[in-house]
Amino acid sequence: MADIKNAQANEFLGRAAALEAELADTTKTFTLDEVKARVAETQALKERALIASQAKEQAVQQRAEQGHLSIPGPETDAVVQSDQAEFKAVGERVARAFGSAGRYVLAMARRSTPEAAPWTEAQKAAHAALRSYQQRTMVGTANDASGGEFLLPLTQAPDIFVGANIVQPGLFERAPRYPCPGRSVRIPYLIQDAVTDTRPLSGIAATAIEAEAGEKDVREPSIGQRTVTAYKWAAYTEAGDELLEDDYTGQLTSILQRAVGGDIANSINLSITSGGSGSSQPLGALHTNNGALITVNRATSMTIAAGDVLNMLAKSTMGPNTFWLAHPSTIPQILGMQLTSGSQVTYLQNLAGAPGAMLLGFPLIWSHLGSVLGVAGDLALIDPAHYAVVMRREVTMQSSIHYKFQNDVTAYRFFARAGGLPIPTSEYSFAGNGTNAKTYEFSPFVRLGDDATS
Repeated sequence: MADIKNAQANEFLGRAAALEAELADTTKTFTLDEVKARVAETQALKERALIASQAKEQAVQQRAEQGHLSIPGPETDAVVQSDQAEFKAVGERVARAFGSAGRYVLAMARRSTPEAAPWTEAQKAAHAALRSYQQRTMVGTANDASGGEFLLPLTQAPDIFVGANIVQPGLFERAPRYPCPGRSVRIPYLIQDAVTDTRPLSGIAATAIEAEAGEKDVREPSIGQRTVTAYKWAAYTEAGDELLEDDYTGQLTSILQRAVGGDIANSINLSITSGGSGSSQPLGALHTNNGALITVNRATSMTIAAGDVLNMLAKSTMGPNTFWLAHPSTIPQILGMQLTSGSQVTYLQNLAGAPGAMLLGFPLIWSHLGSVLGVAGDLALIDPAHYAVVMRREVTMQSSIHYKFQNDVTAYRFFARAGGLPIPTSEYSFAGNGTNAKTYEFSPFVRLGDDATS
């Protein structure tokens, strides 16, 4: 009989064993009726022991199902049967979705070919269920109650973790945007930065006090053109077909599109805001080659003082959409600025933090498109109305299974066409003396210099 860990059952079995031992004793004599009585009593005791044992096991099982206790030990037959039932259910689900297991194999073989039929939602779900039923082995230690190896279903997270390639704010999304159906677009503009005019910002006509009936001076407005070229940005990547098939999260392609697309957008914005030299690429508003750029030297290297910020503001056109662009490395300097020794300007509610901070009435934007602290351009003041952006094509993704069909690789190609250029070619000045000099220059593009001598 099986090992029964029950006191009452063991008592019955002990009494039955004593009767059997008594009947087997050759020194004792019994009548036929006495032998029959002892045999019947022995059998009755064994049956009572069995009943007691079953009652105990049922009570333990019921408590385990109710969560009151756990039963340690190796994998039981019930677990094996449950695992087999789950595997059978997954197989039946695949057969229902595809028609048969053979048709599923055929669909997998044709999945990356042009003639492959699109999968239904039921087929996608069945395929995902089968892929998730992968298993791994867990090995028990010497003192592990499992007593050895057993299989557990492999569980995978339903999404793909990715560090977001955040599109950095800059001039690209704030400047006026012009349509560009071709290679480039010409933008006519009124020249208001010529040194020879007595009033460079406004000198578009001969405006003066004249005598009655006197002859008026004549000055023809000067119209120029700025040609903005749309350059091509491109990116290329590849993914193995097995990787795409194993991606039962369904997110890999969309994540590639967002990540690479964001990288292209950042590259365009960087070129337009600060990095573009104007040679075979856009001319950045904060690039040294921008003739309209004004650099205000800081008082002390590696610092940003209240006086530096005020000097920059004094040189700005201060249009309605003007904004500050600051690299995050400048946060300790800007938010820690002092008007006088020990008196920080951050007590002002508008400069309390980010996002949504305001500095001297204009939005303060933190962006990695600027220079790091101490380098020219770590802080800038930009009026976007004076910069032209052209966009011929937004970021586009195309894929092909044919380029590396022999290698089971799908190729992805990303590209966009955009460009940008400052409209003025020089800084402005409201008044001049007519001798090729400007009395007080100001500009839509002002940056903080790298040190006091830059």
